[in-house]
Amino acid sequence: LVPDYDEAGNKFVRSVLRLITEQAPDATVEVKQLWDDIDFAISEKDDAADWSAFYDSKEPAWLREKLESLPNRVEGYQTLPDSPEIIPPNYTGKPASELWEKADEPIPWLVKDVFSADQPTIFGAKRKCLKTTMLTDLAVSLASGLPFLGHFEIPRKFRTLFVTGESNERAAMRRIRRAGRKRNLSQSDFSELWVEAIDFPKLPQPDQIGMMAESVRELKIEVVILDPLYRGMDGSINASNLFEVGDCLGNFMAAMRPVPVIIAHHFRKNTEFQDGIPDLDDLAQAGIAEFAGNFWLVARNGSYDGDGRHDLAVLYGGRDEQYGLKRLEFDERAWSATITDLTAHREHVRQQKENEKVGQLLASIMKELSRTPEGMSESAIADAVSQKKTRLPFKNAITELEERGSIICIPKFKAGNGQYCKAWKVAELGDKQ
Repeated sequence: LVPDYDEAGNKFVRSVLRLITEQAPDATVEVKQLWDDIDFAISEKDDAADWSAFYDSKEPAWLREKLESLPNRVEGYQTLPDSPEIIPPNYTGKPASELWEKADEPIPWLVKDVFSADQPTIFGAKRKCLKTTMLTDLAVSLASGLPFLGHFEIPRKFRTLFVTGESNERAAMRRIRRAGRKRNLSQSDFSELWVEAIDFPKLPQPDQIGMMAESVRELKIEVVILDPLYRGMDGSINASNLFEVGDCLGNFMAAMRPVPVIIAHHFRKNTEFQDGIPDLDDLAQAGIAEFAGNFWLVARNGSYDGDGRHDLAVLYGGRDEQYGLKRLEFDERAWSATITDLTAHREHVRQQKENEKVGQLLASIMKELSRTPEGMSESAIADAVSQKKTRLPFKNAITELEERGSIICIPKFKAGNGQYCKAWKVAELGDKQ
């Protein structure tokens, strides 16, 4: 068998070889690759006819001898024993009655209650929001079976392929080793983590994805992580076209199946998060949000000072009805994570700000009353501190100062207009309410 010099030719030879093996298991088959001929300057899509034309002056017997001298590459074309059987789709599904028990099946988790194993996962964040750092931690967690970020349970060890397109091998391994040290892991504990930091597959290119899929099956990879998505795109894809992006991602997922895929992607550059919480609609390009069966979206809770300490808001969820809204405080230098409830944190921050406003209002009222020892009317105090006397914050402030004994009420106070009204003054020693 002599394959053409393209992925279609390789696939055809694999199919023929599989049929021969099924129909004539005792047959001897050899596969000769024309690109093993060092004298033949092969080009893409060249085939046996091009090779024969190259040696046009040679006799058939010479050509046969030349072809037989090439190495036998049949092993590289044999179907791997653990490759899943490919069943052609019929696009009609099955009766719901046959699928009834599916609803009761346990969810296969990669990260318990966060990422299910049978759904594609999108990691989304703005630039410099720790996408690669968190994916590194996830890769080490999956390969070791230890909790993700020291918090989220990993059911078991998974052989993981981490394809990182924004690091070289040195930088990638520095992060991986720091994540490992945090878990007390040594070099011998990393046999289940494979790292690709040099070549990044182009997802729209079937030949590259085909080669990657073969390697994934050959190495028995159980999880594939791609960081980031834009490195896997090329000019053949219109990133604003939902159908093109959707087909590209769907084809990649189908090629990897049943291996789950986790992909890092960025938010739109000028995204303003509603209430500071990220959303799937914030992801850049078309089709990404629709593709996400699981998602992990990250935004900052505040500005970053460049000290390696990050205060992040994380929204995660997916099609298996899992959901979480967390505050993640991550120290890059110590590789430590603290995860708490974001809603409770925000309520605490809101209450702190409210307390600060109340404290400022109390101080302003005392300052104005101190300037007028004889007292001030309710309206005059409110005007002086830029408040309305009918508003609850002002009323509460006056009540609190009275309860503290800091001010006393003057029930009948003659205002500047000659009218009598209620007023207050700073309490002095011996004053009684």
